[in-house]
Amino acid sequence: MELRLARYKDIDTNFEVFAQNRSSGFCKQFYQVFVRNMKYLTRNKKSMAAIVFNSFIIALMILSCFYQVLQFGAVDIQGFISIPPDKKELEALAKAYQAYVGNVTGLGFMISN
Repeated sequence: MELRLARYKDIDTNFEVFAQNRSSGFCKQFYQVFVRNMKYLTRNKKSMAAIVFNSFIIALMILSCFYQVLQFGAVDIQGFISIPPDKKELEALAKAYQAYVGNVTGLGFMISN
């Protein structure tokens, strides 16, 4: 092992000098990768169909998880016109509000992650 390492004792590689003329910006790199992937997808129709189908199924799964998340609940707010509202109405409204706040919190957590 030491004999192998001894061969490289006097070699000093400076990668900054080696790659100095090869630097490229983020947008240019993104454009090149995007063009390469689009060429691949247009040449391979089955791959394009699989990606579109997979994206559609994943979108439906996410939609099913968060369907009607921001609905306030099955409480008829117009029914609370009676003054003062009775205890049952207030409890139903409090439950609906708690569920709404929980749903909004969950949606916010999902979006932030």
